[in-house]
Amino acid sequence: MLFRRYSATVLKMMSCAHCGQVADKYVEYDPVLVLLDLVLLNRQAIRHILYNTAFRNHWKLCVVMVLIEGYVTYTQTPSEAAAAASSPPSDPWRPDGPHLDGERLFYVICVESLLASAAFFVASALGCRALGARVAPLRLCKALVLGSFAVFLWVPALIWTQPAQAAVDAAFIGGYTFLGLVQTVSVLCAAPRTAAAAVVALGLAAKAASRAALRALDLPAVG
Repeated sequence: MLFRRYSATVLKMMSCAHCGQVADKYVEYDPVLVLLDLVLLNRQAIRHILYNTAFRNHWKLCVVMVLIEGYVTYTQTPSEAAAAASSPPSDPWRPDGPHLDGERLFYVICVESLLASAAFFVASALGCRALGARVAPLRLCKALVLGSFAVFLWVPALIWTQPAQAAVDAAFIGGYTFLGLVQTVSVLCAAPRTAAAAVVALGLAAKAASRAALRALDLPAVG
């Protein structure tokens, strides 16, 4: 039991019988403060969201993250199809017109990002099992989505970043995402950060390998 309710407006936080500490202080915190501590990668805030909140919209966040990653990859992919998309078409109603090549490329890259994310999930699940932690697939999915919240930083980065700063932004967002995943996996598996970092590295390696394998198929839209 995390708290005892005395009335509709009065709660008393319960303490752990072993350590004497409050079980979850974030139960009585405003959600905004919880999110601020999540940005700071606070372990207690991560644990609170994973275990003591409903957090049912993780699949929506996952879809948005896949679209963001797909668009980032799309903008960084040199392609004749993307260049053709900017040229005025002779017949805008032709289903095979060159003006649709850029759109097809974006859809292909989004599917590629989805499959790469699935590989990341499978590799992370195997890594957690190797640490001796039996994690339910749904909770692992929530944890990976929660740990990857830094992906949303790509939105302002794509809007305001100058071309000369693109590499710096990519390094910052990538590093911040890695740290968020390490902290989340560490909380989820009750494992040291070094072991959690190994699990995250394994997942990211699987994600990169699957993306490279899909690119090696030389899909027509990617060209």
